[in-house]
Amino acid sequence: MSVEHRPPDHPADEPRVRTQPTDDDGRPLDSTPDRRPCRSSARSSLADRIERAHLRARIDALERSLVESERRRQAVVDQYELALEAYDDPSAETDASGDGLTARVRRLCSTLGR
Repeated sequence: MSVEHRPPDHPADEPRVRTQPTDDDGRPLDSTPDRRPCRSSARSSLADRIERAHLRARIDALERSLVESERRRQAVVDQYELALEAYDDPSAETDASGDGLTARVRRLCSTLGR
């Protein structure tokens, strides 16, 4: 980046004299600015962006929670269906892993207790 250097508007050997600003009639202007409560668009825009970011983060957290809840619910349904199948089939004392119906019901109850 280059910086453009401009010489000062007044010669260096002349002292600068500060003058008080005046209106068109030559009367001095009041130097204290009016302090009115106003919302600038920059502040409003920043506040809006912060609020949107906060809401997006909240939505993301709720969506993650919903996915996890659905996953747990489906696991409970799957275990319940397995337990029902074992209950309906009296000849099937054990499943593939060797657990009996009682063990499945205990797992189902422990999952529901979460």
